[in-house]
Amino acid sequence: MFKSQAAGWLWFCMSKKSKVSISTKGVNTIMKTKILLMLALVLTLVLAASAPPLASADSPVVPFKGTYHGVPVAKFDPGCMCVKQIFEFDGQATHLGESHFSATGTVYQGPPMWQFGEGTFIADNGDKLYWEFDGTGEFLPGGLVDFWGDYWITGGTGRFVDVTGEGTYSGTATPAPSPNAWGIISFYGKLYK
Repeated sequence: MFKSQAAGWLWFCMSKKSKVSISTKGVNTIMKTKILLMLALVLTLVLAASAPPLASADSPVVPFKGTYHGVPVAKFDPGCMCVKQIFEFDGQATHLGESHFSATGTVYQGPPMWQFGEGTFIADNGDKLYWEFDGTGEFLPGGLVDFWGDYWITGGTGRFVDVTGEGTYSGTATPAPSPNAWGIISFYGKLYK
């Protein structure tokens, strides 16, 4: 139902023209019914307006997931009282195949820990997906760090021109600096074109 049709229907239901001469008991029942119908209509319109875009021939939605392994590099920066990170990981992701993942990030150790940054997924043929992230993490016993958050695909090159997306990431790494540093990160989400 279009919004103008919904508004017209709502006006008709609430106008005096839609009422007929019946007993007071019947009027109360009709008014309660109209109020419930109006609330249902408003809720339907709000939910429809906030719904994510639907897939169409012009804008397909495809799942995206990947896992990457590598050695994170991190260094404390006294200027911001934060940790600056560099990730250069290799792995595999849907629509990219065997690929490379790079990112730079900033971590404020908190509590709570807060991390944010940006990066690039690079397919073997050189096509790229650009992304940004924002999340948190926690230190675990045994000298590891778990981290997780949200990411957004902001564009790309080659076959990923005009692609956007969103999802969540999670991973585990050794805290920096560590002579035996390692890390793993996984992505789950959707791509839109």
